Amino acid sequence: MNGRTLKLAIILEAAGDAKRFGRNKLLEPMADGLPMVSRILSSIRSLEAEYSEYERSNNTSAKDKHVSLVKVLVTQYDQVAELADGFTVVRNNHPELGISLSMQLGIGAAGDADAYMFCVCDQPGLKTSTIKRLIESYISACEKSDAPIVSLSWQGIMYNPKIFSSIYKEELMALSGDTGGRQIIKDHMNELILVEADSELEIKDIDTTDEVMEL
Repeated sequence: MNGRTLKLAIILEAAGDAKRFGRNKLLEPMADGLPMVSRILSSIRSLEAEYSEYERSNNTSAKDKHVSLVKVLVTQYDQVAELADGFTVVRNNHPELGISLSMQLGIGAAGDADAYMFCVCDQPGLKTSTIKRLIESYISACEKSDAPIVSLSWQGIMYNPKIFSSIYKEELMALSGDTGGRQIIKDHMNELILVEADSELEIKDIDTTDEVMEL
């Protein structure tokens, strides 16, 4: 972090084939009629607007109010990319290589970010306020450590999203397949902070059409 300002890259992973769903689930309409992917896109835009307003107000009283977001979407889908106005869109033409490739493409687009938050886009129950709590927890953790890792959890079990300090960049870039950051976390458990979700609905990723009806 630069003083009390955090340059955070939020990397949205939207390149999966969704074989169990049978079609591009990220475009599946939710109860509000908008595509599933619009939930996370809207949340990140709302957070950016909130942090920008804090900065304009010159409020220096709260640690969590100095955040600069770098918004990155990694996808193989043109229709998803078209919805991501204001995001840096990175093409992943080889989703079969696993989630690690999307993570690495996102990191490559993030420039000199201090930290990376990795979010999946098929978790539509995730609340904007919970994403903000993750960011606040990361900022607080930076007061005690140069290399914190923060993960959403439910009943003590890790789920997405996760935030990694850029100190782990080389380790993240060395990942392969669908391991994600689990091995890195295993190697640095003393740096891990869990942030409990408000409900089980927040950590649920959508794999079938029936599950869409629950939200």
